Amino acid sequence: MGYVAFYADLSKDSYDAARVWLGKVPGGLAVATVYACAIFGAASGSGLAEAAVFSKISVPEMISSGYDKKLSLGVVAGASGLDALIPPSILMVVYGVLTETSVGKLLI
Repeated sequence: MGYVAFYADLSKDSYDAARVWLGKVPGGLAVATVYACAIFGAASGSGLAEAAVFSKISVPEMISSGYDKKLSLGVVAGASGLDALIPPSILMVVYGVLTETSVGKLLI
């Protein structure tokens, strides 16, 4: 999914739109990256995949917009942990199986 977005230039178009909408807000692209990470994490359920995709897509866009490299990487690293909190989380499924708890109730 990340490679499709990267090679189709979907990421550049998305960040261009985010620059227009959030350009005057301090840290606007960082906030947009956190929201995008949350949405991707909800779809994939994998923090490792999320970190790999957004380090390839959002870090170069944020650096080209004048963000510090450390801040860009920190935003992606911090937001990659959000997928564990958003269902369907792989961690919740594993926890449910190990503790014999209803996975459906955990995800609700």
